Parts: sequence; C-alpha cells; structure tokens
Amino acid sequence: MTVGPVRHFLQKTTTFEPIKVPSISIIRELKIELENDHKLKLDGNLDAKKRGIDTPDGNLTSMFGPHLITQMESVLIHEQGFIYGDIVLRALEYAKGDFPLTTRHQTSVFTTTPEMSPTSMLTDTTETTTTPGTTVASTTQIRHRRKKRSVEQVLSDTDIEQIDQFISNLPDASLLDLPCPFNLTKCDETAKYRTIDGSCNNLEHPYWGKSFTPFDRFLKAEYQDASQAPRIYGKLGAALEGPREISNFVHTTSTLADLDPPISSYMMTFGQFLDHDITKTALAKGAYPFNLDCCNTDRQNNSDCFPFTIPGDDPYHREILGSNRRCINFVRSVAACDLGCNLGYREQINELTHYIDGSSVYGSTVEELNDLKDPSDNGMMLVSTDDRLPLDDTNTLSCTSDVGQTCFRAGDVRANTQPALSSLHTIWVREHNRIAQHFKNSPECYNWTGQQIFEETRRYVAAEIQYITYNEFLPKLLSEEIREQFGLVPLRDGYFTDYDPNVRPMIRNSFSTAAYRMGHSLIRDKFFFPDSDFDLHVHLNKPDLIYEPNGIERCTRGMYENQAQKIDEKMTREVTWKLFETIEGNGGDLAAFNIQRGRDHGLPSYTTWLHWCTGKTVETNNFNPGVEGGLFYHSAGASSKLNRAYAYTCDIELFPGGISEDPLPGSRLGPTFTCILALQFRALKYGDRFFYEGNTPLNPHPFTPQELEGFRPITMAKIICENTNIERIPQDVFLEPSESNPLMNCTDLPDICFPKNGGWSDWKDSCCSNCCTRQQYRSCDNPPPNECGKQCDGYDFRYKNKYHYGEGHGGCCHCGGH
Repeated sequence: MTVGPVRHFLQKTTTFEPIKVPSISIIRELKIELENDHKLKLDGNLDAKKRGIDTPDGNLTSMFGPHLITQMESVLIHEQGFIYGDIVLRALEYAKGDFPLTTRHQTSVFTTTPEMSPTSMLTDTTETTTTPGTTVASTTQIRHRRKKRSVEQVLSDTDIEQIDQFISNLPDASLLDLPCPFNLTKCDETAKYRTIDGSCNNLEHPYWGKSFTPFDRFLKAEYQDASQAPRIYGKLGAALEGPREISNFVHTTSTLADLDPPISSYMMTFGQFLDHDITKTALAKGAYPFNLDCCNTDRQNNSDCFPFTIPGDDPYHREILGSNRRCINFVRSVAACDLGCNLGYREQINELTHYIDGSSVYGSTVEELNDLKDPSDNGMMLVSTDDRLPLDDTNTLSCTSDVGQTCFRAGDVRANTQPALSSLHTIWVREHNRIAQHFKNSPECYNWTGQQIFEETRRYVAAEIQYITYNEFLPKLLSEEIREQFGLVPLRDGYFTDYDPNVRPMIRNSFSTAAYRMGHSLIRDKFFFPDSDFDLHVHLNKPDLIYEPNGIERCTRGMYENQAQKIDEKMTREVTWKLFETIEGNGGDLAAFNIQRGRDHGLPSYTTWLHWCTGKTVETNNFNPGVEGGLFYHSAGASSKLNRAYAYTCDIELFPGGISEDPLPGSRLGPTFTCILALQFRALKYGDRFFYEGNTPLNPHPFTPQELEGFRPITMAKIICENTNIERIPQDVFLEPSESNPLMNCTDLPDICFPKNGGWSDWKDSCCSNCCTRQQYRSCDNPPPNECGKQCDGYDFRYKNKYHYGEGHGGCCHCGGH
C-alpha cells in the first residue's frame, strides 16, 4: 500500500467579508496593555511561590520528575511567545467590533467564560463535588449529556478562514518592537563537524533544527479559538470527554505480548533513547524554576494551566477517593512564535537539537557539553566509578533513591527515567570513550589534539546512532515497501547524494506529540531484572538498580530477553494508573497526558490526518469498522472503544485514533502513524547536511568510502558487547531470542572497522638491475591495509635506463633468490 500526504485535501475557499486589521498605533497600544498584564502574571507567580502554592523541582511536586525540568532559555522564549500570541487575540477581538464574525453565537469567543475555560471542566458539579458514598452519574451518562449541549460556542469553517486571513494580514512583528528569539547565526561553510546546538546544519536557514526552536508542522494547528486555546469542544460543539475518561475507555490494560515476530523490550528502550535525542517539549513554569500546581484552586485561572478531572467512577481512583483527589495536574507547553517571528498561531519549543546527532549523549548546548566532557582535553567523556555516567551530586534532575544513591548526568536530563534507559546512556558514553581511545592509540592520529579526537569520535557515535536507527530500529516498525517508498533504506555501498537544503528537518508536532508516542504501548508492566522482576512504576526515576552488581548488564539483558507488548491502543496500568506514583493514588496517566498534550498543541483530529495521509473520508456518525466512510482501518473492538469515547468521528484525537489502527502488511503501525513516521524520518535524512552516508558539495568533509564500509557491519548487539561484560547476545537485540535469532558469542559479531590504509615501503633495487637499466620495487606493507582500508595508490615497479623511464605493476623480474 502507498501512503503519503494527499494534496487534494485543501479546503475550498469560501466567500466572506475580511476582518479589518487594526492600525499599527492601535496594535502598539494593545501590546502595552499585554505587557502590563504579563507583569501582573509574573507578580502572581512570585506570590504563589511565597505562599507555597507552587513547588520546586523535587519530591514535593505531584508527578515530579525530569520531564518537569525546563531550561531558562525556554522560559525567556515563552515570555516573548506568549505576547506574540495574545496580540493576535487582542487585535482580533478589537477588530471584531467593526466586522462581526460569522460565528453561530455572537458573544466573543475570545473572552474566557466559565463555559469555555479549559479549567472550567473541573468545576462541573456532576464530576467534582462527589465524595465517597455520594451518588455519581456514570461517565457514559455524562457523555450523552455533553453531546446534547449547545453547539453555539464553536467556530465555523468560515470563521476559521476569516481568522487565517486576518492573521496573514497582520503587520510585521518588527514594526511593534517585539524581540525575536531566533536571530540569524553566522555559519562556517567549511566546518567538518556539527555544531553542538544544531545550528548551521542548513547554511541558508541556520536555525533549522537548532535547539530551543519551535516544532514544525505538517498541518496547520487547530485550536479552539483558531489561534492558541486548547480544544475542549468538538467540531460540532459537543463537549469533549476528559482525557482520563478516554484513557479508561480506549487505552485498557495490555496483556498480549507481540508474538509475530517477537520484538523485544529493547525496542522500547532504544526508541525512548532516540526520542530523547530529538525531542523534549518545554513546559511552562511559575516563578522559575517552580512548577505550577494547576490543581490548586488559586491556580486554575492561570493561562498556563490545563488540568483534567478524575471521574467519580474511575476504576482506580474511586478506591482511594478518601484522599479527595479529583484533579490531575497538567501544565501547558511553553508558548512560542514561529521561526520567522510572525504574529500568528501558538507554537511549542523543542529544547533539543532536532537532528539524530547524539545530543542525548553530548547535550544540546555548549554549557551542557562542557559539564559532560573530560576537562583534561583528552577527547573523552566524563565517567564515574565503574565507568558509570557522571554523578548529579546536586540532584538537579528530580531523581530519588531508596538507598541514598546518587543519580546520573547525561546529554538529556531524563536519563534517570528508568534503569534500562540509564544503562543505554551509559553504553553510548562508553562507546565514545572506546572510539576515542582507539584514535589516541592509532599511529595515524599521533598529532591530533584532544579536541580533534573528541569531535571525530562524536562524529562516529552520531553516525552509529543514525545507522542503527535506519538499519535495525525502523525495519521493526515500517515495512520494506514503505521504507523504500520514502527513501529510508540504508545503502549497502556508495554514498547518499540526495541531500536537499529545501527539506525542513525539524521535528513535527504531530510526530513528537502523538505518532512517536506509539512506543508507550510497547511498555510491559514489569521491569525485567534477571533473577528479580519489579513492578515498573517502583523503579521510575531511581538509579538503584544501576548500582547493583552487573547492574548495567542485567538491565540490558532484561530488555532484550523479554518480549515487548503489541503496538495497539492497550497500555499497561503501570503507566495509565501509576505513572511516577510515589504513594498510592498520586501518580499520573500517560495515555491521558498524550491526549491532553495533543489538545494543548492544537493537533488536528485523527480523521483529518487519515484523509491527509490516505485520502479516505470518515462520515461524522460512522463508527463502523473496516468499511468505506467508517473507521476503515480499525477492528470492531477498537472502533467500539472510540465510539464510547467520542460523540462524533471528527472529534477522535490523533493519539487514540492512530495507535488503535490495524497495522499495514509487514508493519507494526497503521497507515496514519506510518505516514507521519515515514515523513519525519525522511526529513531527518534528506534535510541533514551531515547525514552519515551523505556526500554533497555543501559538506566538504563526508566520511570516506572506507569509513562508510567500516560502519556497515555494526549492530546494536555488538555495541552492547563492546561496552559491557555480556559475552553472549542475540544477533538482533530488537527481537526476542529465538531459533531464528539465536544467542551468539560476542566475539563472532563484526565490529566497526576503522580504516587503516596501506603504506608503501621504501624503493628497493631489484636483483635484475644491471649496468644499463636500474629496476626497483616496493611493497604495500608499511603498514598493510586492513579489510576496510585502501590499497596504496601508485605503482610497485619502476625502471630507468639511458633511453627510457617506466613504471607499472608487478613488472620486476624474479632472480630466483640471486
């Protein structure tokens, strides 16, 4: 099957009267008002900090963990991006007085009302005033009530087109003296190595793919107000179910392991590591670095808060309602303008470089890198005792230990999230030091500086991560047909020459916020640690197992020796009931967070994406499985769950709709997530000037053909072998060990081959020389080339006499030892 964006999906333009854009002077006045309002908000944050409403990073924060850490640079971007977005709304509201919108209800949709507020759902008496013993309306009854509510609050398609045109006609932000956080960077076109922050990969667009820049989009955002408010109503006006209710309906507990063929849990671990190499969404803060407590009644009107309710008939929390916990904290992502600093729609910030470049090992800023490099300038990375990751002695990473152990530092702050991930981070740091040591010991590199050793090693490690991603990881998700269609199959020889500077390599919002979160369904309820198994939630954000004897090896084996769950809508209760739970009932729901984050980011609905990717249209009330006009790619069970969770098919959200699709032949994903993943990984390849197998005039320093040949035998299994005490391992760690994937001796797996080119010996006189002709020969053995090295250039034989001079191969006579 062929999937990909269907361009005929563009809506037909309707006729409407345009909204008049206010003058520059009026917009400047609106800006001043907004800046004053923003100062009041900052004062409110300081007050909340003093009163103990918000909490710092650490154990006091509900759902605490490294995912809550937001860098100061993101906070500064948020302060600017928030004003960019609010100016649009203020200008539109001002203009609406002269040119009324064609909304079905003439009350301003841009004025927050109890009905429209994202947090107002928390004050619905049918859901929040219940205590144990009180009669509670069932969630299904409440859903039917919501479906019958007025449809007058939502924007019509014509309204949205009007607003789109209005925004496009707004003046340039520079005329309003708005600071742009994405200033131009001067690039060195001759540089051999990537910048640490991802800038200057694209020479024409230096900020493409840089850290602390917005996520890109395949499709325009769809917000409740067409600009920045998250959806709480569907397209036809029915109130959307809360994320926790949808999770309970759709993302039921997973028990079926993936048996055909059996992928291992190492898919989840590597997938998480890769995610932490390319995406980290910055979250809004209170008074920096304090976290917003959006479940506090004093905080529910904060524009950065978007909490959701726990329903009264919740299958887990109803047992512990004595705690009166009816709210799950949720903070909106940092607001940003687009890369062009235009007045427009709300975007979100990626704190990491967008490229697959090893930033999870090295960091995404110079400051992070300097904290991780060995300061002795030997080209190595810092390690602690037993070659573990360096220690986070100040505990800035929101990690705890049951036995007083110290957490670890890595290129990404989430390295302590679960022990297998910490182990993989450790393996890659060891791999860096292994390669750096090779260069230090190599005669060819005797004159290299420590910085040159470091940069060359970093270049190799990034190439290994890219190669494993495209050669071993993606084939477990996408069929060979799909990978060939999108150009994702690694070459067996030669160079990739299709780098395109017009390809936008940035991570797409739909990928990071929904499609790539398909890995959450791979998670098992147990953390497998040979000789001991633990409930998963018990060891989240804890380093303790790493300190156990052979802890790195045992965490690693536990992942590749055990099956992963099937990729479908089912998720283990360890992450839907007890995510980051430290005491009973205070955890979160990963599926609900995914749904709420999609609303926060303005992701279009599942049916919109399905049509864009496949051309198929779903009728508004048709939840029938496997039929044209219905949920064509869903089973009866999955469509029934979606029918229970949503009033109309056009309201199904991307994460639950995409992950519940039946997989395509030869794939583990349905067509919608296949489409988004394939397009994203294509962009990461075709838009990366430094892609490992690339050769373009815009990159004057590609890997040599011999260096490329040296990469091609490597596997994740061999990298594990070279950096742990493991001696036997399945050839493919992304599949469970089996007869077709047997355990092998580590010594039998091919290692990366560092090219050692041949060198000529000195010229020697042949015994066949005489008084008239001098014959000489030399050998390519000083040193001899290795299997991935180059033979010597030139000739091994030459002669000279009075009349002639010549050279060639093998021309010397043999004198039988004389």
